[in-house]
Amino acid sequence: FREEQPHDLLGYITTRILQYGTISLQLATQLVVQGKILLLIDDLDDLTARDTALVLRQIRNLADRFPENYWAIACRPKISTQILDQFTEVELAGFNRKQIEEFAHKWLPRLHKSTSVKPEDFLTQLSSSIAIEEIAANPLLLTLLCNKFAICDRLSLPDALKDAMNLWLYAWDSYNYRHNLAASAKQNIDSQKELLSWIALSSFNRSQYRIESHNLVQDIKNFPATWDDIPSQLLFAEARGIYEFAFTSFQEYLIADRLVNSSNPKALNFLVEKITNKQWHSVILIAFSMLTDADRLVKQMKQKIDESIVKSEKLQRFLGWVDRQVSQLQSPYKAESLRAFYLDIDLERTRALDRARALEIAHMRSLERARMRAEGKANEMDTEVDIDYALTNALNLDLVLYVAQAPILELARCLEPGLGDLLDRLRNKLPSPTKEPVKFKKWWEGYGLEWSQQLRQVIIQHRRGIQEWELSEPQVKALKRYHDANKVLVECLNTNAVSSATRQEIKSTLLLPIAKIEQI
Repeated sequence: FREEQPHDLLGYITTRILQYGTISLQLATQLVVQGKILLLIDDLDDLTARDTALVLRQIRNLADRFPENYWAIACRPKISTQILDQFTEVELAGFNRKQIEEFAHKWLPRLHKSTSVKPEDFLTQLSSSIAIEEIAANPLLLTLLCNKFAICDRLSLPDALKDAMNLWLYAWDSYNYRHNLAASAKQNIDSQKELLSWIALSSFNRSQYRIESHNLVQDIKNFPATWDDIPSQLLFAEARGIYEFAFTSFQEYLIADRLVNSSNPKALNFLVEKITNKQWHSVILIAFSMLTDADRLVKQMKQKIDESIVKSEKLQRFLGWVDRQVSQLQSPYKAESLRAFYLDIDLERTRALDRARALEIAHMRSLERARMRAEGKANEMDTEVDIDYALTNALNLDLVLYVAQAPILELARCLEPGLGDLLDRLRNKLPSPTKEPVKFKKWWEGYGLEWSQQLRQVIIQHRRGIQEWELSEPQVKALKRYHDANKVLVECLNTNAVSSATRQEIKSTLLLPIAKIEQI
């Protein structure tokens, strides 16, 4: 449709009907006039604004003249409802978690007759990676992931993203270039990926998920390519003048792949500079899943994280206080784990109702419904009060799920005498969110808020030696960045790219003040 751009839509339709059978022009026209036609139109988003407006006016005029026909128009950016005021707008959504689970339980047994391949294992691996979980919402890519899991019994992060993106590109290319040889098709995809990785890196470095057209034009100018080289199925116009990648995971994978496979030996230093920027954490994790030897890189990241708060005397004293609290405990747990627990509780106490924290939690995969409300996608919130409630609700649910699933009770008994018994009594009221999801949902809706308030009071009241640090807002933000950077650092340490010796060396100095690190 985009290649022909008809100026006489009725003539175009009748001509196409004539191509598919022995039928006269008079009869073809009569089919349209009598409303016997189902018209499917695609690729409007590939037309210019002027041509799009022209085609839409023709569609409206033809639909008004012959209203008995059926129309379906597919387009990524929303088209003008003023022109097509008689049409119903429908937005196709991806699979939600329940639909993904149902698909896996029905599809995987068909792919693999062995009982060793369990849908539950597949779903657990999906949940372990936000990047993979994002693409799993697409039915085509979910099918690919199921097929890979049925063959390998596991999902490799870089392989899954690479195969998913290649499928996404190839499916489009095979549609548009049916007669291409396999070699030329592969060459076309490789050149597209090279261009896309440059755009992905440039836009991400500007902190952009939504790319304005003038920035995109500039990115292309810095690359030996033209606008026509951009595959619109992967980088599409979300609105006029605004572009975005089909999946954030693809954008992050392209960046990681470009940096890891760069001929510049200093390319990975770029990730070191971004370690305290939360936006880049997923890119860093994808990059580490591609690397085979990252000991030097992870040491540089550790140094960068420590240096991020080295100039704050108050934060250094705070870390020293946390270290002294931990050193007084007789515990089987590693000191770095206890320091992390203290830091997280104190950060939680400082920012319990902080909007940034709530937004972060609202985006966690276990809180999909809260996330949809917080982002306004459910159209259920009309006031700022409603938004605050949704975010606070997400925060409370996060705490409940943490207590239900994490080994906090054993840790609590080491940290605070008497706290473990109180937490025991609270957790006994809590249905299992994994074993009894329906019962948990009903309980949460009725008692979740009250329960989470009781839990917070128990934790705060039983913190031993707690000090009112009165951290300023910039200090809290710096401490939060430090905390999150250490979290992603630990995830990097647990990959196969880091040796056990380096892993132990770095973990032993996690969350320590710089003066203590220099003494070790």
